[in-house]
Amino acid sequence: MKDNEILNWYPSRGEELLLKAALWNEDEAVVAWQTWIQENGVKEIDHQFYPLGAMLYQNLKDRIHEPYMNKFKGVYRSIWFKNQFLLKKISPVLRALENEKIPMLSLKGMGLTLNYYKDFGLRPMWDVDILIPRQEVIRVSQLLGSYGFKRYESLEYSIEELMKWCHSIGFRNPQGLFIDLHWESLWCSYKTSVDDDFWADAKPFLFDGISIKGLSASDQFLHVCVHGARKKGVNPYSWAQSSAVKCMPDAMKILRVSKSLDWERIIRLSREMSVTLQMRDVVRYLATTLKAPIPTEVVEQFQNLQVLRMERVHYRLTMDQAQPQTFWEKFIYMVWASYMTWLRRHYGLKNVNSWGFLKFSTRFIFFCKDILQMSMISFSAFRIKFRYYLGLTFKKR
Repeated sequence: MKDNEILNWYPSRGEELLLKAALWNEDEAVVAWQTWIQENGVKEIDHQFYPLGAMLYQNLKDRIHEPYMNKFKGVYRSIWFKNQFLLKKISPVLRALENEKIPMLSLKGMGLTLNYYKDFGLRPMWDVDILIPRQEVIRVSQLLGSYGFKRYESLEYSIEELMKWCHSIGFRNPQGLFIDLHWESLWCSYKTSVDDDFWADAKPFLFDGISIKGLSASDQFLHVCVHGARKKGVNPYSWAQSSAVKCMPDAMKILRVSKSLDWERIIRLSREMSVTLQMRDVVRYLATTLKAPIPTEVVEQFQNLQVLRMERVHYRLTMDQAQPQTFWEKFIYMVWASYMTWLRRHYGLKNVNSWGFLKFSTRFIFFCKDILQMSMISFSAFRIKFRYYLGLTFKKR
């Protein structure tokens, strides 16, 4: 991948100006906001404002006196209320897990809000992500059921089957509150020691009298960067749609609060998960575009890291803006994407070979022969069918 290529997951120009207005200080933030207004104008608050609206309000309220600030104040109040409501309702579940002596490690929103933002109104939370030991997943899922939380996706599989090819599963209660139960911290952490490193260096904190562990600052930075460096839209490597607009403020907040990170550890874990290219580009964007306090030598070290050819192919497939158009382009893309995903998950990208791909493709086609009859299928429906057969065909036996 060319270093000057604009990646599909990078913020757009409009998003970039909003990030600068929300994250930069004083005059620079005002200039970024005024530039955004000149290029776009504001008629009403839409979805693009929500992740940044509260931060825009906090950063600009004393320097810009416009009607927009009242709207952003409303965003702040909305996030503050929804986050408080979510955590208050989830608290009994977390307390029950503590009473059962089940280790819990908070991921993403909850840990970031309580340990870094320290303000319930600044960062929206749509769910609570909890990492637990793999051997406790069945017990915890039953406990969640006793509190009214039920699985809402991949219902055709048992949890035991899902654990062979997923890293988490979502639960929802009748009130519409979500818990994302992780047995692996990230989609790319399977069969690595990264989660062991995360657990070993985790820091305890209290929430509502409940003892929970949170990622260390260095691990939290790595986690939000890898989670955020994902393609916008349909992507067979990552089922959820994510946005760098959420990732960048989180990373900036960690850098500012923590002052210094263990960059050697971050680089080592990045290489172990084969995400050095994701981290390279996130770190470069933070340092050069958002002026994050990242040492120049760290940016250069990421730039100069040797990367497996297959890791580059994997990254290009993950981030490429081009989508297959014809049925056969979609089919070949899906077979290759599934092979890369399965190989990464079970053996590592360094073990790719032509004979392995041929065997994999034959097995895929044999088990997915009904897909061949779907010549007019849409890409989104194809992705759903692919996901079903990925679990059915390539789970470990």
